[in-house]
Amino acid sequence: MHVFETVKRMPDVPSLLDRCRGLGMIERILQPPWPDEHAYAFERAECAHDGWSLTMRRQERYFTVHFHETGVLVYGWDTDAEFTWYDDMWDWGLGIWPEIMTQIPEELSPCLGAADEDGDWLLSVVMWRLPEDSAWRTGEYEIPADQQEAATQYDNWDCSSTLLADLIDPSPSHIEWSGGLGVGGKYLKSSEIEWVETGLSKEDTIRHILALRPLTEQVVRTLNPYRGLADVTDDIAAVDYPQHDPQRPTP
Repeated sequence: MHVFETVKRMPDVPSLLDRCRGLGMIERILQPPWPDEHAYAFERAECAHDGWSLTMRRQERYFTVHFHETGVLVYGWDTDAEFTWYDDMWDWGLGIWPEIMTQIPEELSPCLGAADEDGDWLLSVVMWRLPEDSAWRTGEYEIPADQQEAATQYDNWDCSSTLLADLIDPSPSHIEWSGGLGVGGKYLKSSEIEWVETGLSKEDTIRHILALRPLTEQVVRTLNPYRGLADVTDDIAAVDYPQHDPQRPTP
């Protein structure tokens, strides 16, 4: 699927912000904020006053969502994407990406991470939305006529729909996470974890958090048996999780 279809499936900005906050809270419960082990990190954005950002970085895949005061910018890269800045297969793609970059609204450009020393980026998808936009937008480009037939052969053209799956339609049974837990300053692999029965399934727990319902001891220990509600007080404050808001409906 190309990004032109993916943008049609993206949630509106308020819903996306809620989803990012929920994903960030889930990751913080699963383990302490160790940058090298995080699947998701939700924190104050450096590019905007009082803004937020969600970053996912796992196994040669990454994306960042920046909630800027003047709009939202999403960009990322998947190692399996055919259409990427560094893809030598598509020499014409190297010319298209600079054209795409010039279409990013100037007010959102501070949210884009720094290029490498050669001035290049590692990108396979970028999209944005300004307050006045009625839908998500992405860079427009045309595939050269002599490459169109070859391009249609690749289902993983830019990997946007799989890379951004947790933003578009998160599955409680399978969301991106680092695969282990942080316990007493140590990292436990999934096979080393002693799970406990809490009377709540992990899927229902994830739905609970993605709906931004108040956390409970049961919810926290279902995801991480080594941490309780008192252990995540600072995490709740760090992501501004609505711990005392009225219960919200499950998405």
